[in-house]
Amino acid sequence: MKLTVLGTGTAIPQKTRTSPGYVISIGQHNYLFDIGPLAVHRLGELGIELSSISTVFISHYHLDHILGLFHLLFVFKHPEYRIKKSSIKVAGSSESISRIKKIIEACQDMIEPDSYHFIQFDPSVHYALDDEYGLTCAPISHNASSLAYMLVKDNKKIVVYTGDTDCNELVIEAAKNTQYLLMECSFPEEKKVANHLIPSECAYIASRARATMTLLTHFYPEARQDLIEQQCSNLFTTDYMLLNDNQIIDLIPT
Repeated sequence: MKLTVLGTGTAIPQKTRTSPGYVISIGQHNYLFDIGPLAVHRLGELGIELSSISTVFISHYHLDHILGLFHLLFVFKHPEYRIKKSSIKVAGSSESISRIKKIIEACQDMIEPDSYHFIQFDPSVHYALDDEYGLTCAPISHNASSLAYMLVKDNKKIVVYTGDTDCNELVIEAAKNTQYLLMECSFPEEKKVANHLIPSECAYIASRARATMTLLTHFYPEARQDLIEQQCSNLFTTDYMLLNDNQIIDLIPT
């Protein structure tokens, strides 16, 4: 299993960070978590075949997390990809799916209606990825559409992806006892913004949740790497890593 990081930034342009996108590869299957505006090109740059993407899991409907989906579906209209790929699954909350449907409708004939189908997620759903791995979700306090995703094996959380969130019991419970916690760290300590995290909150969540390794991402321009690294080094009591675009990390379930 491996994690390929497409983007660690936000909607705000940065020289070295693009909008969010994360591929978790299990065997020959690739699962995409959020799909920012440049995700399709980044997949090509990293040698990930577009037709190998099985499912796109949407954390919430903000544009920096979904715009690449419409690009991907437009690519699947091309005859080369129509042969390679019959349909892709798009999973998210009812609110996210509703917004995405409206944009697809506005695209009219640019997107083939049989190139995708939707999976509406709620906390009661267990989505089987294969014989070993499954996925569940939990509501997160960012907006009404927001979900955290928990990748599980043998009833153990291997990876939890928070999407955008604030610091509260919802995210702590979702992240509890996970091996890898893929979590936003949007702003430095002195610039707290509602519904986003700063390093002290990330450290608190990781500690409360007993996460083995925390992978920090979704950095706004104010969250300079040197500054966030300095702040995290003084706050974290558990293992953590600041992610960068194009990074590939082996995930070893224990």
